[in-house]
Amino acid sequence: MKQGLAGLLLIAALASLGCASSMQLNANLRLRNAPPPPSLSFSGEPQFRDMPRHHVSAIADDGFGYDLFNSGGTFYLYSSGFWYRSSSARGQYVAIDSGRVPKPIFDVDDSEYHWRSRPEGLQPAQAPRDNGNRSGGEGGKGN
Repeated sequence: MKQGLAGLLLIAALASLGCASSMQLNANLRLRNAPPPPSLSFSGEPQFRDMPRHHVSAIADDGFGYDLFNSGGTFYLYSSGFWYRSSSARGQYVAIDSGRVPKPIFDVDDSEYHWRSRPEGLQPAQAPRDNGNRSGGEGGKGN
């Protein structure tokens, strides 16, 4: 009986490893198939709007065609369903998994920033009430 239970546990553990490996493989394939990041151009130094509640800033130019954030000196660009990261606003962006985007970026609500292309799965959030609680759903990470 104990050997049978141990065998089942081993099979379950191996199956879960297989699922995790499969999920990682799918994420890696998706990133390899990401289109090249857009070529960004700015007239002058890009200006960012601070969002102190989230400890991030977003591109201040409402006419800019992409979602661009700065968190801790790293820039995160969202375009065509993919996230990109760079140490400079002007580029050498590389595709990254959405799980590597700082969560506070996903928490930025519509009263603070106008998403140009809302990531899949990220629901419009409403501004917080005076007590700090959100009404409506919390934003989630898109894929």
